[in-house]
Amino acid sequence: KLAQSLGLDAEALKREAGVAILAGNQNPPGGVPLAQAYAGHQFGHFTMLGDGRAILIGEQITPSGRRYDLQLKGSGRTPYSRGGDGKSTLGPMLREYMISEAMYALKIPSTRSLAVVTTGEKVYRETLLPGAVLT
Repeated sequence: KLAQSLGLDAEALKREAGVAILAGNQNPPGGVPLAQAYAGHQFGHFTMLGDGRAILIGEQITPSGRRYDLQLKGSGRTPYSRGGDGKSTLGPMLREYMISEAMYALKIPSTRSLAVVTTGEKVYRETLLPGAVLT
């Protein structure tokens, strides 16, 4: 339903090319991925920060003319990863998906999640875990 409201073809997203975009393995047509820099206070000090594992892959204009950013989380390193691998594992991505959709159902304004895609990669945290990307 979210894909439809964004003007995306849900069936196309399930095919190989669509999954490749959702997993961060291919750019959407006309997409120029970027990670955003920002600044804030961390541990009591002002510091330059940025999206360490989030990549903006494009903007989607809905059939009603509204604009939405499409972002991948957990797809890999960005210029702001600060030594991390920029990847995520399946458990945290499923949890974030469920929480964002629960907040939507409760009418609490927040981001929405379109999909969680497994990458087939093993990501080392305390142990090797299945990798995943949240869109």
